[in-house]
Amino acid sequence: MANVSRRFVGTLVLLMLSFGLLLGSLIAQDASPVDADAAAAAEAKRREDLLKTSPLPLQPETAPDLFEAAVLMVDLARPKLARLYVDQLMELKPDAQTLLDLRLKYGPAEFMKMANIEELQPVSSDLLEEVNRLMADRARDPVRIQKLVADLGGSNEQRLLAEHELKNGGQAIVVPLLNMLQHSPTPEEERNILHILVLLGHRAEAPLVAALDMPDDDVRAGLISVLGHVGNRETLSHLWYYANSPKVPAGVKAAARDAIARIVKMDAGRLADSPVESVVTELNRLARLHYQHKYDWLVDDDGNVSLWVWKREAESVVLVKVPPRVASNILGSKFARQALALSPERRDIQVLFLSMTLAADGMLAGWDKPLPTGPGTAHDLSLVAGEDVVADVLREALQGGQIANAVAALRVLGQIGTLRMVRSADAGRSPVLAALNYPDTRVQFAAAGTVMQLDPQAKFPGVDRVIGILSRALTGQGKPVALVIDPNPDRASQMSGFLNELGYVPHLRTTGREGFRFASENADVELVFIHPSTVKWPLSSTLSNFRADSRTASIPIVLYGPEDFSGRMHRYVEDNPLVTYFGITGTTQGLQAQLTPFLKNLTAPPLNEEQRAIQAEVASYWLAHIAEGQRTKIYDLQAAVPSLLVAAHNVPLTENCLLALGTIASREAQEKMAELLLDDGVETRLRATAAIQLAFHIQRHGLVVSNEQIAQIHEMWETPGDPALHTAVGAVIGSLRPNSRLVGERLQEFQEQPALELIQP
Repeated sequence: MANVSRRFVGTLVLLMLSFGLLLGSLIAQDASPVDADAAAAAEAKRREDLLKTSPLPLQPETAPDLFEAAVLMVDLARPKLARLYVDQLMELKPDAQTLLDLRLKYGPAEFMKMANIEELQPVSSDLLEEVNRLMADRARDPVRIQKLVADLGGSNEQRLLAEHELKNGGQAIVVPLLNMLQHSPTPEEERNILHILVLLGHRAEAPLVAALDMPDDDVRAGLISVLGHVGNRETLSHLWYYANSPKVPAGVKAAARDAIARIVKMDAGRLADSPVESVVTELNRLARLHYQHKYDWLVDDDGNVSLWVWKREAESVVLVKVPPRVASNILGSKFARQALALSPERRDIQVLFLSMTLAADGMLAGWDKPLPTGPGTAHDLSLVAGEDVVADVLREALQGGQIANAVAALRVLGQIGTLRMVRSADAGRSPVLAALNYPDTRVQFAAAGTVMQLDPQAKFPGVDRVIGILSRALTGQGKPVALVIDPNPDRASQMSGFLNELGYVPHLRTTGREGFRFASENADVELVFIHPSTVKWPLSSTLSNFRADSRTASIPIVLYGPEDFSGRMHRYVEDNPLVTYFGITGTTQGLQAQLTPFLKNLTAPPLNEEQRAIQAEVASYWLAHIAEGQRTKIYDLQAAVPSLLVAAHNVPLTENCLLALGTIASREAQEKMAELLLDDGVETRLRATAAIQLAFHIQRHGLVVSNEQIAQIHEMWETPGDPALHTAVGAVIGSLRPNSRLVGERLQEFQEQPALELIQP
């Protein structure tokens, strides 16, 4: 009975709990609309009370009246009432025409004034943005523009009104007008359109310059005439070619000469006698200015350039936002092409044009992708340009710091170059040999690859650099390394922690000498942080050594210390884009805020992990190639031993490293091959390769491995395993020169198969 009672009570409790939960849920559901109604009522009461303070005798109800009331309240310094009227206006959801009418009536000033008043935001800002969008759409509306152009041929009142409307359209109407010009307008329409473009003044200049690339010569002549009215001396650079090229139709040439004469205020007849060579020189100068990235672009807040360009697919001009380097490449390529058209046999212009073309393809591909190949690419164009021109492209790139171009030119020279690129007699003139010591790891590695492809048959200046570059790349596969040089361990540890959070592997050194040695021997060092108090070398000596050695010359260096040290560090940072100074920060975010813009401004971004891995594989291939091809008389692989010993444990590189180690007379090389052979964790295929190379090494250089390793190899021979590996181990056993007694024992241990079992039925 007691059990029944307890069961009943328990059931009753569960029912009560369930009912309580259900009731709570219902109350919660009812609470939401009640709260919403209360909030709405409170807002209505607030508005009602606020309207009682309004000085207006009648409250506005329509969108125009509400906006007028808001304008008045702003003038009376009554922002709360102004906000109320703007809120009511937006709640009406006025259509586009209503908003446009308000904009045309009040102009932009009232909308901008409201948008800048904090009490009216964000509603006032949203209103301004919507009105601006509608005005821009209206200005660009081709149907409206076409009607206004037609009105230019109407009555005097229609003409004046249309002129006013079109002129107020500003730069936004240039593109629709250009599109109208391309679609066979009547002579009267054409004159009217050109007239409006002149009235627009300097606002039309940039899109008109871009439109000169259109294919229609008749339209081009008209646009050039307009540029004579709206352009300035900066515009002249875009007109010289058309005024002097024999390939340009007479009408275009005459229009260009008239335009130039108008801008410089001189007689057009005198321009006819201008020597073409002087025009070529000017175009060449302009193209080089852009190639060297010395043109002073006006950049936006985001660091980009707003540039008008002709888009062939769209058959129109478009406004694009691009980095200054891309903008310079677009404009510089145009000037280089024009110079080449006027003087196609000038070597310096050929080189410049090819350089600009390579740069353009490189920018499109990006740093993390190889240069595109195939028909219509700069790479294939370079192949047919010949060794001399491409060698000059490489010289230009090295002199101007154009890293991507230098790498591209080196790869082309590896395909079409001749041995005179590495001959001793040409050492001072060979850009390939110069590239081996260029302060950039990409360029150095590409130069080493080019030398290997050229395959010299005798020693040449810089031969040791090739092995050094390949060896350094061999171990450059991990995450990017940041080196911190600081005698204070606590400060260095804090900086190392920040760098670790940013994705670097930090390494600490307490002296300048130790830091330099580490950086020169490790290919993964992408960044160096140095505190000015560094010792054994002092700061000036440490920086000098880093910059004097080709292995470290291209590594970005950050000097870090107290904020008030910035002035003292100026002499180290001035005129050196790879060196900067940071005030010590207490957070990772603070360091990143300083580091990101510094690294972004470098000419080449650091190698990523994938790129380092690819370089390592290529380096291992070339080192094995040297070993297998009997090229050790030219290249001393002994210098590569430390890197080969480390890289031999990296599976994608192991086989090539073993092939290279097999030719090097070194105890460490033989011990490493024995170590890999005896390692159960290594792939069987690679262990077999290690055995073959070990046997070869013992035959050629004698036995130097330890007795312990020899005993382990004997044990491995006696233990059944993979047949191919067993055979390879047998070669090692045989190379150990067993005595007659041992040979006899091994022969007796062999179990011969009965001859009958070998006969197939």
